[in-house]
Amino acid sequence: MQPPLVNKPLKTTVRTTFLLLSVTHRRISKSILRTSYQHPTLLTVYRLTTGDAKTTKTTMSRDRSKTVVAFDLYGTLLSTESIAKELATLYGDENAKGLAAQWRRYQLEYTWRINSMGTYRPFSELTRAALKHAITEKKLAMSEEDEGRLMDAYNGLEAFPEIEAAMDAVERDGSVDAYVFSNGTDDMVRASIGTSPGLARMSRALGPGKLVTVEEARCFKPDPRTYAHFAEKVGMSGREDGIWLVSSNPFDALGARAAGWRSAWIDRSGTGWIDGLSGVIGSAPTIVAGGVDEAVKQIAGLSKPRK
Repeated sequence: MQPPLVNKPLKTTVRTTFLLLSVTHRRISKSILRTSYQHPTLLTVYRLTTGDAKTTKTTMSRDRSKTVVAFDLYGTLLSTESIAKELATLYGDENAKGLAAQWRRYQLEYTWRINSMGTYRPFSELTRAALKHAITEKKLAMSEEDEGRLMDAYNGLEAFPEIEAAMDAVERDGSVDAYVFSNGTDDMVRASIGTSPGLARMSRALGPGKLVTVEEARCFKPDPRTYAHFAEKVGMSGREDGIWLVSSNPFDALGARAAGWRSAWIDRSGTGWIDGLSGVIGSAPTIVAGGVDEAVKQIAGLSKPRK
């Protein structure tokens, strides 16, 4: 009987494993798996040679010399308040802004509640339910046709004015590896980027395959699993301090910090960082910026090596 593979030197073991797998795979596969628990390299060899899809995970290819920056979508790149224009056509200017604010409020509230319940429903379903809640609360009526029209309009929200300049900076600088990281579904995010005029340049700045949503994680930000999911998708697991989040949402900015990331909070109102939870948990955004363009410049400056 031959001595166990695990007792052989590493190079010899790997070479022998490949030979055995190619000749008598069926006979030794169980033995290899038993041995692999003692020798992690053999487990990798087994997976590569057998194409074990269940034990391998796909990550996006990226330039490791660049700084990873994840841009939140709703409220950061896209104005959720801009839906008021569509609401005004159905319910008048006097109701539009209030409805838009309540719609957004319930949309976020539903994600937090469902996270706490340990269950999951797609962001599109929660967005639709939040719309119905806001309309009913105002004692207004909404037909199925109007509901569909408003949901379609939500996939065409307007970008904030500085987003084009921010994406120009991303393209010019070349040191930022930019992604969109959203609670939205894949379909919602793609539709938004494809239909929003202000995000046309973003499509070019990001390139293909740079959209990461929480659908696979089946939970919503600021659940730590969402940030871990993003890190895994972009090949940054274990190096979370090398990821930046850009978000106007305080819960997101602190959620990223709790996950070991750095974060830039967008303060468009100019109030400064006044979130009370910050003092309770001893955490705050890494930087505060007046707009996404300013955040990109600050991040690029902080990421460049000092001479």
